[in-house]
Amino acid sequence: MLLINQIAVDESVSEGFAFAAGSPYENKRYVRGIVKKGKTIQKIPLPDPPLACAYTLLETLKKNKIFVRDSATTLRHLKENIKREDYQKNYEKPNRRIIHSHYSPDLKNLILHTNTVSQNFYAESIFKLIGIMDGNYGATVSGGLAVEKFWKDKVNLNGFYMTDGSGLSRLNAVTCQQLTEMLNFFAKQANFSDYYETLAVAGRSGTMSKMCLKTLAENNVRAKSGTMSRVKSYAGYVTDKKGNLLSFAMISNNHTSMPYEIRRQFEKIMVIMANLD
Repeated sequence: MLLINQIAVDESVSEGFAFAAGSPYENKRYVRGIVKKGKTIQKIPLPDPPLACAYTLLETLKKNKIFVRDSATTLRHLKENIKREDYQKNYEKPNRRIIHSHYSPDLKNLILHTNTVSQNFYAESIFKLIGIMDGNYGATVSGGLAVEKFWKDKVNLNGFYMTDGSGLSRLNAVTCQQLTEMLNFFAKQANFSDYYETLAVAGRSGTMSKMCLKTLAENNVRAKSGTMSRVKSYAGYVTDKKGNLLSFAMISNNHTSMPYEIRRQFEKIMVIMANLD
């Protein structure tokens, strides 16, 4: 990995950040951001996770004096570097023996982490998985098509645009009406509790941990937050005084206020909903 450091040091920033930019499968990353002096730790996605896994295994075997006939590779590399006819002959159905299987956490736990702390990388990965489950390849485009196909006969999608899985693209568009209708649909499903439990809880967890403290909305509202420059949003559920579960969505676009000021106004609405009787 070639890391090209383009990080700026600025003692005036309240909270530093850093990120790595680069193309998939390319072993070059430009590290950018603004930080204060001192130690900064950031995690970045690997450009080629399967190759990194194979390489780590290779180095570990060599370190333990276990002979390895060949080098680290992946099926993608083999397909790129070998003639098609040779690949079909030698690699399409290779004689392999599994030495270890490693499984990810189940989907519910992945979504719990995604929704609670707003993990955008997980959201993008799940979005691509939706495309695969719909019979296409794992890409952003196929994920978007699958999502629209699912909702087209359940919600009026006029004005709905989904161009990524995390909601970070400015090309995305969704109305509060659409979000609340989607939340209402989820609430009627047999496995609703699984989804409901993945949302952050006001005053308790994730991005909602500091909201609605010492009110009826605390430990009541469950919601997913959304934040970008000049954008703040929340969507989720609240239970009123009679025990009715209400869905809600609130979005502030291109506001001129500070983010905490918008959040304070949204908190007031959540508390009002919790006090409805």
